[in-house]
Amino acid sequence: KIARAYERILSVDPHNRAAAAALAPLYQGTEKWARLLGCNEILLADAATKEERLALTLASRDLCEKRLGSKSLAFQWTTQAYELAPESQALLGDLLRLAGEAEQWEAVVGILDQRQAALETGDAPAAAVRGPRLRLLRELGRVSMARLHDPDRARGYHRKVLELEPHDAVALASLEEIAAHLSDWPDMLAVYRKRVEQAPEAAARVELLFKIALIEEERLADHDAAAATYGQILNQVPDSLRALRALAKIHDARGDWEGLAAPLERELAVVQAAGVDAETRADL
Repeated sequence: KIARAYERILSVDPHNRAAAAALAPLYQGTEKWARLLGCNEILLADAATKEERLALTLASRDLCEKRLGSKSLAFQWTTQAYELAPESQALLGDLLRLAGEAEQWEAVVGILDQRQAALETGDAPAAAVRGPRLRLLRELGRVSMARLHDPDRARGYHRKVLELEPHDAVALASLEEIAAHLSDWPDMLAVYRKRVEQAPEAAARVELLFKIALIEEERLADHDAAAATYGQILNQVPDSLRALRALAKIHDARGDWEGLAAPLERELAVVQAAGVDAETRADL
């Protein structure tokens, strides 16, 4: 009877907060979840503080997910909660989880992109928002590639990560993967050159230079650029037979007999210094 009395009040005054507040525990006790959700919406419209709005929003999210079995509605309520507390890593995790369960990846990318743009253009010092922006941009890059299968969009986010953190290994690896996926060899070269600048060890730099030269030679057919890169390698490792032979191959393909002589002579000197027998030297 008490419930019916308050329900009659709501039939006349659909936004009556007192009636909704009285009905909420009654519906909770009788497991009338859809009606309880309606009460939460009435209470939310009249909530006075951010904390109260967030608590009601999360309660509605839990109702939709755990009681009503609606992942789509749960995602919508989580979106509202995230707007109230975008600094919450727990809510970000819930948002991503429910985006997957409700197939709302496009929507979640829009939400997170809007948030990182607000941080970028807001009044807070750049240093204060750098960490939160990095987390969002990394997530946006990952979701754009893995869930939306949009390599161009993902590349844009990873490039923004590098603007904030030039040594970010994950962003560089992701850009390399995207360039390979798109057969974008100029972009691949840009990634490798950045990694060369950052490589702490000479051996790693040399191996990256070999990758650069291979792309220049075989993918872009830019023999001049490839020869220059092999030259960089030989500046660092003068006795590299691998670089000498690759450089000789380029000069031979171009018919540059004068240029061919130098790497062949150097190769022969390296082989002789290593004590290779006369028959092998003749083959060379």
